[in-house]
Amino acid sequence: MRNFVQNKNQTNVTVMSAPCRHDLDSDSCVNREVKVYNRKLKKHLKVFDNTHIIEVDPQRDLYTRHGLHMNQNGKEHMAKKLY
Repeated sequence: MRNFVQNKNQTNVTVMSAPCRHDLDSDSCVNREVKVYNRKLKKHLKVFDNTHIIEVDPQRDLYTRHGLHMNQNGKEHMAKKLY
């Protein structure tokens, strides 16, 4: 990701953080790795002026019943953040 942003220094880049999985325990190894990845993503991209990171909200009500995908409200919420 860092190389991509470096190569696109004349372009504004919007990056979305990785969403946590609500179908798994909040302390699961997958969700811990998502948190680590998002921290590293912020750390590596904060030095670039042409990059904006959009945080995915961890609110459970923005996801489907099984908790893996965003529902209609979650998609609208992200679309408003992108806008």
